[in-house]
Amino acid sequence: MGRKLLFGIVAVSFCLLILMVAGCRNATGSEHAAETTGETDGATGGEKDGETDVAGNNLEESHYIAFVQKSLNTYFHRIVNASVQFYTLKEGWKYESAIADYDQTRQNQQMIDFCRKKPDVLITAPIDKETINPAIETVNETGIPVMLVDTESTGGEVALTVNFDNYLAGQMAAREIVRLLTEKYQTPRGVVAHSYGMTGSSAYTYRKKGFEDEISRYPEIKCVSGNMKGDAKTAREWLQGVLEKGEAIDAVHCSSDYPARGLAEALQEAGKWKKQGEPGHIIFVTIDGDPYAADQIREGYYDTSVVQDAVGYGKILVTLLRDYLFQGKDIPEGSYFLEGTYWEKFEVTKDERGLHAVVPPYLMNRENALDKRNWSNIAREEWGYEYN
Repeated sequence: MGRKLLFGIVAVSFCLLILMVAGCRNATGSEHAAETTGETDGATGGEKDGETDVAGNNLEESHYIAFVQKSLNTYFHRIVNASVQFYTLKEGWKYESAIADYDQTRQNQQMIDFCRKKPDVLITAPIDKETINPAIETVNETGIPVMLVDTESTGGEVALTVNFDNYLAGQMAAREIVRLLTEKYQTPRGVVAHSYGMTGSSAYTYRKKGFEDEISRYPEIKCVSGNMKGDAKTAREWLQGVLEKGEAIDAVHCSSDYPARGLAEALQEAGKWKKQGEPGHIIFVTIDGDPYAADQIREGYYDTSVVQDAVGYGKILVTLLRDYLFQGKDIPEGSYFLEGTYWEKFEVTKDERGLHAVVPPYLMNRENALDKRNWSNIAREEWGYEYN
């Protein structure tokens, strides 16, 4: 065999060997590669076998975050999910989520299934504060830290709960209604259609209690109350029934903006949808501060919404993971400053259930509804999430 032919065969063989190695490497992928199925939404911050990703993050120090969200059926929960994902990927970490669609049995199983993938932390937004406990306890046995957002649990070991001061939010909504009724009648009196949410949710429970504790201080204010169960259709039908009975309503309160749309529809259908300053305007105060509420405030139909910053959940969570847990440090109690938020400061407190990072409520009205730091503006204008 000629020398040139021999060299040619060797060269071709060497090239084929390189291609085979490269193909195996690509097929293997990163250690925590996301699996996108009908139940999960996977996203990654770059391959772990390089030194850095496109943003310059050190992928040798990357982390894997798993999030089991209760639902994407409401805009608020979609943005909480988007917030955790956005700030996780911004750090160059791995991210994957599963959606339970308000099925607690399914959510528990999704949490347990994630344990096989060994995330650095497992985050969940519990559907029910009681029946989530067995899943938390099962994850505890693996040593994977559990963190909760939006709703707390009553059992299991939880490294951190990022939640909202729901009791204070209920109080603030009641105080706004009292203030506006006092402006109208020069004394705190009138009739309030008070709609609340699912009692299995600790968030709804505390909002209801905060509102009712505050409003009960004013004996001349009458409350007509109903459980909306988080549903706009239920809310519309309930308020329609109240109005059909001839009840003269001075104010409407809803403990969440999603079902509040049904109350607005009921007022529209009854010819009682009037702007601030117009004769017959019915005071309208909600909780959450979503884009629909922001629009109604700007147009003058809603008076106020007590804002629950959906974007703030992910920002707080990832900041504390980065600065403390992933540094092997305990999260200290106390006050924290968080740049770029409307509220700027939040508190970390500790009770018998562990650490809580509290998203502080604030009032949105016509004076600040356009502020770019409102989560409704960030989600819709910066991130491009259309309201549904």
